[in-house]
Amino acid sequence: MARRADPNRIFEARRSAVRNRLVSEGMAEQTAEAWVDAWQDEADWQDLERLTPDYWKGAAYWIKDQRKTRKLPT
Repeated sequence: MARRADPNRIFEARRSAVRNRLVSEGMAEQTAEAWVDAWQDEADWQDLERLTPDYWKGAAYWIKDQRKTRKLPT
């Protein structure tokens, strides 16, 4: 019997991938974590569905755009 993928584990893996990509681009891990947290707050505000692949694709674009004009999230 095949195991079903756990949507929450997939969500956390995608979250980690975005954070790790920011770190690999030279961002401090704590700063990358703050940006990912800020994305999740924004996505919640926009009422985006968390368990879709587009949720984290949107994160990468949003973080890149916000870093141009916004101070580091706290």
